[in-house]
Amino acid sequence: MKLEYTMEKDALLTYQLYVASRSPRISMQRKRARWLVAIVAVALSGSYIFLQMYAGAAILMCLGLVWFLAYPMYSAWYYRRHYEKHVEEALSGLTSKKVSVGLNGVLLLQDHTAESKVKLDQIETIVQIPGYTMIMLSSGQAVTLPVKHLGDELDPFIEALLEKSEARFSREPDWEWK
Repeated sequence: MKLEYTMEKDALLTYQLYVASRSPRISMQRKRARWLVAIVAVALSGSYIFLQMYAGAAILMCLGLVWFLAYPMYSAWYYRRHYEKHVEEALSGLTSKKVSVGLNGVLLLQDHTAESKVKLDQIETIVQIPGYTMIMLSSGQAVTLPVKHLGDELDPFIEALLEKSEARFSREPDWEWK
């Protein structure tokens, strides 16, 4: 059983964003930045109130509130832009190339430069998100399969892969980068 498709930037970007959304370090970093600036603004506004500079205190409180409410959107934009640049710079050699993924006792990965065999026990999880299915490997790498290009071929391949490997299956239909 073999799947063939063309690797796209969007598939690489989606993988990067998915991994970032599941990273405890990045999640903590985003939460910390959101709260820290808001708390500092409120604390500074307290000192302005103590000095009886009520207009300055109100401005700082408003800025803290705006930051707290708007930061998730800014952070999502910032990380998306960061990973878009990463895909452009570091992974541009992978895009627009034919890729094949086969299943024959091992997971056989092939592109224009190399061929790789992955033991089936190295597959940890198969994750379905809107538009993509990702085969997550124990090495921290993944194979991103675009649903729109593979269509009806994808489901039998994933079923066969799940039968032959001990991988967990996770369906996340509501996942989106936030």
